[in-house]
Amino acid sequence: MSARGLGESTAKTYLSGISYYLKLYNYTDVTQNFIVRKLLEGYRRKAKSKDIRLPITLNILESILKSLPIVCNDIYEAKLFAAAYSLAFFGYFRVGEITEGKKQAVGHAVQFKNLELSSDKSLMKLYLEHSKADQRGKGEMVIIQNVQSLTSTKPVYIMAEFLKVRPIRQGNLFCHFGGQPLTRFQFTSVLSKVLKTIGIDSTKYKSHSFRIGAATNAAKLGLSDDEICKAEIEAWFVGSSIVKRAFVAARDRPGGVSLGLQRLGIKLNMWWQGKGGMIWTDMYKKIKTLLKVNDKPQYLIMHCAGNDMGKTKLKELIENVKTTLGKIQLLLPDTKIIWSQLLPRRKWRYSEDVNAMNKSLKRLNSSIAAELVRKGGGYIKYPDIKPNDELLFDRDGVHLSEKGTEIFLNTICAAIEQFSKTGILVYPKLY
Repeated sequence: MSARGLGESTAKTYLSGISYYLKLYNYTDVTQNFIVRKLLEGYRRKAKSKDIRLPITLNILESILKSLPIVCNDIYEAKLFAAAYSLAFFGYFRVGEITEGKKQAVGHAVQFKNLELSSDKSLMKLYLEHSKADQRGKGEMVIIQNVQSLTSTKPVYIMAEFLKVRPIRQGNLFCHFGGQPLTRFQFTSVLSKVLKTIGIDSTKYKSHSFRIGAATNAAKLGLSDDEICKAEIEAWFVGSSIVKRAFVAARDRPGGVSLGLQRLGIKLNMWWQGKGGMIWTDMYKKIKTLLKVNDKPQYLIMHCAGNDMGKTKLKELIENVKTTLGKIQLLLPDTKIIWSQLLPRRKWRYSEDVNAMNKSLKRLNSSIAAELVRKGGGYIKYPDIKPNDELLFDRDGVHLSEKGTEIFLNTICAAIEQFSKTGILVYPKLY
């Protein structure tokens, strides 16, 4: 194989096949022989080669998107490739997950039916049924938001523009106007043409350059190589039944309780601690109990005190929360404390004046959020969850419906991604 110019990875693949066959028929696995392993080690040392592929940076991506109308035959094709290229970059997608190839089964690429866009075109959610890293076929949920981009390139907006002209038909998300799926060959051919148009040597940029570029961008934001590959975040999410119900919903959806962030190179270890009927005076005792059985987290996200509203006077409740937060910060001096802003309700237990209660809730959220930001913490706000939208709430008017819980989880997911990649602990970011 070495004489034929085959790489070390190819040799390992062949050996794996031989090993599987031998084990299947209960023969001695000679591939584990000392001499064979040493030969493979020598092969690896000899075959080391430098990866010449360069990253497509944000600036290059912008130039590519601006030049596509010049390279492509019509506006539809320009919007098709713009959507595909921006998704490859911002979603860390492999070309085989976006396009059809000769060796892939039809329908292997991302499907139109699995894409959802928020009403304000600021966030998109995409369920990926097949991927190289998903050996068990569980699927992955990918969430992309416009604020991930530090430039004028807005991936969700670009996708929305493509969907305006895309034929209304099921099948591959990326297809030509006649319905034929976008192929790997077309993806790379147009990329080569547009790079030449903007004066860049196309031989050094391949389809994988989008994924490399996304990782390079993460490195510029301060993440190390190891963190980019497996940025591990330890977080606790402590609170009332809102947290408990969110955990149950997260557990049953693609991406699981880690919210699908592993797709973007972030390994989230989220410890969900939701308790029905929890009130604020339970919080400090709860944190002390958790510290007895687990190490201190990087992030502590708290969603509690909604059940105290109306029972305790607002001014007193705000002071109680601030006092307890001070005590928790002494327990967790190196932990970033995040206030998950309490959600409005359609019904309140201790008052029939819903509007007055929701206004008081805003004052509480604003006061605690400001306090935490001043002390180095942050907050998560849920602007899409409004009390006048009854579809977001259960019949009790307090808990979230399935749709409301999805919005809640998507917001948490986007917030944690922002925290880990930018260090900005306010979500959504203020401009």
